Amino acid sequence: MEKGNLLTVFWISTFVEMTIEKFYLVFRGNDESNFCHLLRLSELIGHLVLKFAENPQIDSYFHENDRNSNLCHSCAGRNPVFWISTFVEMTIEKCSHARLDRATSLWTPTFVEMTYQKNYFTVEFLTYLDSTTIRYKLHILTRSTHFSCSLIYIILLKIKYILMAQVSSIFYNNEENRIRSFWRVVIQFVFFYYLITEIPPLISDYIASDFYFEFVVELFFLLSAVLTVFLSVKILDKRDFRELGLFINKKWITEFGIGLALGAGVFILIFAIQFSAGWIKIDSFMHNETGLPFVIAIVLRLLGYVAVGITEELFCRGYQLKNIAEGFHSDKTGFNYSIIAAWIITSIIFGLLHAENPSANLLSTFNLFLIGLFFGLTYILTGSLALPIGLHTTWNFFQGNIFSFPVSGFDAFVSFFKTSVTTPGIVSDSRFGPEAGLIIFPGLIAGILFLYYFYKKETVKQFLIRSIALYKSE
Repeated sequence: MEKGNLLTVFWISTFVEMTIEKFYLVFRGNDESNFCHLLRLSELIGHLVLKFAENPQIDSYFHENDRNSNLCHSCAGRNPVFWISTFVEMTIEKCSHARLDRATSLWTPTFVEMTYQKNYFTVEFLTYLDSTTIRYKLHILTRSTHFSCSLIYIILLKIKYILMAQVSSIFYNNEENRIRSFWRVVIQFVFFYYLITEIPPLISDYIASDFYFEFVVELFFLLSAVLTVFLSVKILDKRDFRELGLFINKKWITEFGIGLALGAGVFILIFAIQFSAGWIKIDSFMHNETGLPFVIAIVLRLLGYVAVGITEELFCRGYQLKNIAEGFHSDKTGFNYSIIAAWIITSIIFGLLHAENPSANLLSTFNLFLIGLFFGLTYILTGSLALPIGLHTTWNFFQGNIFSFPVSGFDAFVSFFKTSVTTPGIVSDSRFGPEAGLIIFPGLIAGILFLYYFYKKETVKQFLIRSIALYKSE
């Protein structure tokens, strides 16, 4: 290596070391693009350093102009690197205070390779400026320990920023400017689950009646679901709450009515099958164990199941399914596969959430997974919560308060018919209800056929509602 080149390397490596140290103090190493900008800036000003180093008149120039300057002490006034790096330091500080971070987007260099040649490293970069690819190299002398520290410092900082970017990408989606789907779902689920498991036991001491306690808990679950979902939508999702499918208009009310009819029809069919087989006997009418007038008690149960329908559909389908679908969606997976994956996952969650209910067993949990698929199907076909909420409401109400079947392990305190059931346990569980038996399958099949024939004209060209897996910021 010639003497002139050694001098060049000396200037460049010293400049890079000094500038990076000052740059790091300003930005605290929080932005990889700023670091890349600095490397590009270092390389560019390195050419200026070369001009200083090759001009013998520079030393006398600086010496002449700095005789009366307080900065002229030791060799600082005679060292062009001191002046250039100080200028860069001031510029960076001004950019930082002026919030001119976008300027860094002009330079986006990335490492290509790094080779060792005798006494120096060649670090090769690629940068894209005005759609033009520019390849340039930075030579850093390693003969001296002082200069090799410059290279080590650069490499360590680069590794740090790469790791920070990778770790950050696990939690944060820079393209959408929000945390990733998995963490949104987990955070909302944790807060919701905490509220519904920790608070009700505290309420039970103040409410003696099981009927009233059940109603109050259902209202509390509704409040918890709406609160956690609303906060998650605004803070984590950064979207309009109506995108979940919970809004009121003419079409929404129509679909809600269809859902009510569908849920009622499924359980009328299930009752009819058992009644015709001689497994059900009607003992009495207007059964009431609440101590309240029958009309008031039955209306409270209907309102309670409306609350349950909104709670579980808003949580499982509106928030969880939509966010998981967005998380799976990519150019490779497409819309349908991501929605189907989210549909299956949320149905599994739905089944597991009922696994702790009284008298629950493996068959009841599996059946509730299938029921979750059925409820979820109404959501991914319509993109609205109207039909699943209506379906869920009458599914529970007709099961418990019309035909007096246990609803997912909970007995009905008030019902239009008081029935005695002698159905075999594998067909319908007398303690958990029809949802723990094979009798649920004819109802699910009938419901799916209804959905197919009712929505087939609208879904011939597009089977699923794609907006479920598509994020649109507010």
